[in-house]
Amino acid sequence: MKLFNQLFILVIISSKFAVADIITNPTDDNIFNNSAFNERQFLQQLTSQVEKLLAEKKNLQALIYAKNASTKVPRSEKTQLFYASLLVFLKEEDKAIKHLATIKNSFPNNGKGFFMSAVLLWQQGNTTTAIDDMKKATQLAPSQLKYWLMLSQMNHDGEGHGLNVHKGSLQALLSAEEHHPNNIDLLYRIAATYDEESKSQFALKYYAKVLALDSSHNNANTASAINSLKINNKINVNKWINNIQSPTYRTYIHAIKSIYDKAYLRAHDQLEKIKAELVDNGHVDYYLAKANLGLNNNKQAITFASSSIEKGIFPSEQAEMISLISSTQSANFTFQVNKISLDGIQESIGVIDIIELSKGIIIKPNLSGLNPGSHGFHVHQEGTCDNVLVDGQIVAGGMAKGHYMGHQHHGSPAGDLPNIVFDNNKTARDAFLVPQLTLAEIEGRSFMIHATAENDANIRIACGVVK
Repeated sequence: MKLFNQLFILVIISSKFAVADIITNPTDDNIFNNSAFNERQFLQQLTSQVEKLLAEKKNLQALIYAKNASTKVPRSEKTQLFYASLLVFLKEEDKAIKHLATIKNSFPNNGKGFFMSAVLLWQQGNTTTAIDDMKKATQLAPSQLKYWLMLSQMNHDGEGHGLNVHKGSLQALLSAEEHHPNNIDLLYRIAATYDEESKSQFALKYYAKVLALDSSHNNANTASAINSLKINNKINVNKWINNIQSPTYRTYIHAIKSIYDKAYLRAHDQLEKIKAELVDNGHVDYYLAKANLGLNNNKQAITFASSSIEKGIFPSEQAEMISLISSTQSANFTFQVNKISLDGIQESIGVIDIIELSKGIIIKPNLSGLNPGSHGFHVHQEGTCDNVLVDGQIVAGGMAKGHYMGHQHHGSPAGDLPNIVFDNNKTARDAFLVPQLTLAEIEGRSFMIHATAENDANIRIACGVVK
């Protein structure tokens, strides 16, 4: 939120111009009857007067002054954007969105209006329109890197945090590269996105582009060494280590190479030496988990696995740590899941284990008997799987009511879970992380499985209550 406010403040500041003659008050009709109207001078006077009123804490007067100015010169794009920016600055977001809608209609070729609208709509949870507006902004002003970066971030947040989910965000970054081929930060973002997708070959290509522009780039050298080891664990990584400026990161790469060489004790000692300096780096804990696992220190391995998930690691690494935890740690809850139908609760299809982490829970299903494929999966509000009569029709599992709302998570209710997938043998056993929920939130509620992956609440085919 602070970042967005700073962006809008910059819009206001950017409306100031070079020194010019002070003109009459913008509410004076004489200026608008003047065919020689000077927009630059007008905006200078407007900016100066508004800043003076804001300094005197006369916010309402500043808004009235700017609104009058925008009304008097409806064809001045900069004046209209100034007023919209002031509305945002003074936290009048609803009015700003309404005014920006007018700006978009009046000036359909102005990318800044679409950009500002997109950011505000995104803040309010109107993700579809926000992304549409941001796409329009990039089309109108493709040279504006911040538009592409914001579009990428919006897509990233909307797409989630799993493997192969960053198509829209990555496409925005690749499109930005066409206009900014030598921007190091952009190239690094592209590489890091491929890295998050576990596409090491593509990641290495873009890390190489970064290093061609800055051979001492610490993170690009570090990531290049790690990805090269993922592809070939026998590779000599000294060429990247030698270019890393930080002694800490040089030790870090040596430690990872030690893990690939199965020198777990050496890796453990190297990582322990630097973990205090990289305390927020989840990848350090990930490799400490692997080193401890190699040394048969299973308890410590699980501790570091949980910590790595909380701090943040790549999806493929997260899946590896979830598998480690779910295969070795006892469940906090185990509850039975039954088929349900219009005739009520039917036979059991197995159980689900719930394992609590410091941030979130792991859901470990051991289910069988449902059709192969993806099924909608949600936490529902009430802790019952009983049927209910609605408008004279029975709804299977209807007594559970709707999805548990809790708090919003990437724009969805907290109770919305990843689809549960049954394989060709009609079994579901893959554990997965649900970072937005706690044991306290789910205890006493129901878990519902739907016939298909679509959110059709009327087709409930299996249910279990956490108790």
